[in-house]
Amino acid sequence: MARGFTLIEAIIVIAIIAIVSGVAVPALGRMIERNQAALAMNWVISAVRFTRDSAVTHGVLTTLCPSSTRTKCGGKWHDGILVFTDANADREVNNEDNILLQL
Repeated sequence: MARGFTLIEAIIVIAIIAIVSGVAVPALGRMIERNQAALAMNWVISAVRFTRDSAVTHGVLTTLCPSSTRTKCGGKWHDGILVFTDANADREVNNEDNILLQL
C-alpha cells in the first residue's frame, strides 16, 4: 500500500501555513519595532549614565552631544554621539578637553 499525501491534503496544509504566517508576520514586525525602541532608549540611558559617571570621576564638566563627525558637536542624535570633558564649559572640544566616548 502506497503512503503519501493527496493533493487535497497538501493544499489544506499549505493554506493553514499561509493563514498562520499572515497572522504571525505583522505581530513579529510590531515586536521588532518595540525591541528597537527599547534598544534606543537603553542606548541613550547608558550614554547619559556614562557622561554623569565621567563627570564625577574627572571632577570636571562633561558634555554629551550629537555628533555626525565624532570630533565636534553637531548633527542628529542618530548620526552618533560624543562625550568629552569640557573644562572651559564652551560645549566645544578644545585642546584642554579629552574625548571620552565616540559612537
